[in-house]
Amino acid sequence: MRTVALISGGKDSCYNMLECVRQGHQIVALANLYPDGIQDELDSYMFQTVGHQAIYLYADAMNLPLYRRALKGSSVATDRHYLPTVNDEVEDLYELLKEVQNHIEIEAVSVGAILSNYQRVRVENVCSRLGLVSLSYLWQRDQQDLLTEMIEDGIDARIIKVAALGLEPQKHLGKSLQEIDPIIKRLNQKFRLNVCGEGGEYETFTLDCPLFTQKIVIDKQEILVHSDDAFAPVGYLRFLEMHLEAKDAIPRLTVSVRQNPWMTAVNDLCQHFTTDSKICSDDKFQNLKVAKNDAISTCCNFSVFKSYGDYHYVHGLKSDIRGTASEEMQRVMELLIAILRKKSLNLDDIIFVNLYVSEMSEFGNVNAIFKKNFQLNPPSRACVEINLMDARLSLECLVFKRSSELNQPNKDQRAELGDIHDVLHVQSISHWAPANIGPYSQAHRICDVIFLAGQIGLIPGSMKLIVGGIKEEAITSLYNANQILCVIDNNVSIADAIFAICYVTKSEFIHNAREVWNVMQKKCQKTTDKDKMKCPLLVLVVPHLPKFASIEWQIVACRKENQQVQSVTSKIVKSFKITTESYSDNCNKSCIYLSSLRFKRESIETNSFDIYEMTYALCCQLHSVLQENHHSWLQILNMKIYYNQFMIDIEERLIQSAIGTALWDLDRVDATSISLTLIPVIELENYSIMTIYCHKFD
Repeated sequence: MRTVALISGGKDSCYNMLECVRQGHQIVALANLYPDGIQDELDSYMFQTVGHQAIYLYADAMNLPLYRRALKGSSVATDRHYLPTVNDEVEDLYELLKEVQNHIEIEAVSVGAILSNYQRVRVENVCSRLGLVSLSYLWQRDQQDLLTEMIEDGIDARIIKVAALGLEPQKHLGKSLQEIDPIIKRLNQKFRLNVCGEGGEYETFTLDCPLFTQKIVIDKQEILVHSDDAFAPVGYLRFLEMHLEAKDAIPRLTVSVRQNPWMTAVNDLCQHFTTDSKICSDDKFQNLKVAKNDAISTCCNFSVFKSYGDYHYVHGLKSDIRGTASEEMQRVMELLIAILRKKSLNLDDIIFVNLYVSEMSEFGNVNAIFKKNFQLNPPSRACVEINLMDARLSLECLVFKRSSELNQPNKDQRAELGDIHDVLHVQSISHWAPANIGPYSQAHRICDVIFLAGQIGLIPGSMKLIVGGIKEEAITSLYNANQILCVIDNNVSIADAIFAICYVTKSEFIHNAREVWNVMQKKCQKTTDKDKMKCPLLVLVVPHLPKFASIEWQIVACRKENQQVQSVTSKIVKSFKITTESYSDNCNKSCIYLSSLRFKRESIETNSFDIYEMTYALCCQLHSVLQENHHSWLQILNMKIYYNQFMIDIEERLIQSAIGTALWDLDRVDATSISLTLIPVIELENYSIMTIYCHKFD
């Protein structure tokens, strides 16, 4: 992409330019914000301004146009999330990039952020408003590795400001990265100083890098001490005279090849797995069909909306008019807004969306309508194709809003709410994890529970699907999920998952998904996790996934030390085995139930079955387990039925009728008190015909 590089003169903005070139992008312009007036340095949360006197030399050093703008604003809007604010310095950045955009064609912006969410969020906000892509290849990199790489790749940057215990103006200002490296690493071990200066411990100015055709030479400079503190004095260099100088050799504007740490980690993981897929097939199971049952025609009106405490769920929402995918999506959003409004909720309260489409080729059109309705920090989302008989798409969503939540909280109250509900919405392309390819967030955290968006096998740096096969995609997508969890909380990994769904596009991929899941969970376990119970995993075969992916993971995790208690109950009914698993955890006092109807392969009975009878039996056992756990049907917020579409197909009405009858017979619960989504899939695991998933939130 044609890229404008935001430069401060520091090592990070220069090295990110280098990474952009490595990834095939073209730097076509430079942009810089500088102090308005005679000040050397501003108290800015966003921009490095010390050393700005020499920035003008970058234009000739790189043979590129340089666009500059004086900083008029200040750090006005300092919340974790940013909206356009008058007199904020972020608006100066907006005007600067808008000016560049008006003069030359640009598609992306190079940004040197490493750890700062504050900077990342604001640059992404500006890029989003201008239709640009943020390229942040240093984001979430290991700082020690990064500093070493900068030195090895020829970044000649000098220390121009110090403000940390152990760093002294007279002693350390002017030192190169190579000279300061052992000092910084020693101070990191002694005082936990940020190796790359991400805490403001020091700032740098780059005199030369592989992208420069000439190097910058400082002829005259002076040291200014801002604070002569006995323990952590603050001082900086002011450049007085400088010039450009030809390099000793003819400059070669080539960048050394370097494998990024994400690719290295994924390649290493791939060595731990086999490559064979396993096809589990049985003729008797494949020939199994639903027996005709014309006698049952009870109509059950299950509720589309369910609430329990601060959680709410909208189930299986479809358009009530037939039309194009875009038209049906628009109608679904209208219905959703109306449903939420009746309950004093709105779209901003949605934390997770499951979007089911009948044709993945319509995803772009559906996504465009979806995007119009969500702006700042949209919900996390998973999208799959299923065989919808009566609509082009279906939507269900999890909603959270504290009953005591204020409509217009003050700053302290917003901070308190942030402790309860946090969002990770990274739009920058990096080597960390995939940026959002649609209007969704990577994760939402409610208290200690984390809801991850569906992850497919994208390479973060290029946003392309990894090449290889199911093994590579399974590892890549799960590694990406783990990367996201670690940013939500660096003590959390996929070993802390409390529930997961894996969607695959072929039956033979089920084995690969299970193998990768088990090994990755084990690799991520902490010492204290050795006795932790395995997380329930539901593997489903569906027709298609976004970007022609073969696998997608949808994970719920807990950042609190969590102990799950599992119980399994089984019984035989004719040629079938009914197994109900319950998973109770102390993380959020929730409980998950998985009740499956499985075909006994050794059975020699008929090749047809009564779906009404079997569904009723399934509900009876699930009811017994609910009672054993002192739970009731009315406490179930989220109830889904995944069923084999080739065996059951048009008999959905029989499933609904059997469930409605069972609820009334067993507990005198009316169907209108229960929300239910039926989801047809190509295949379930272990010769299952149907699995009921129930989630009780507390």
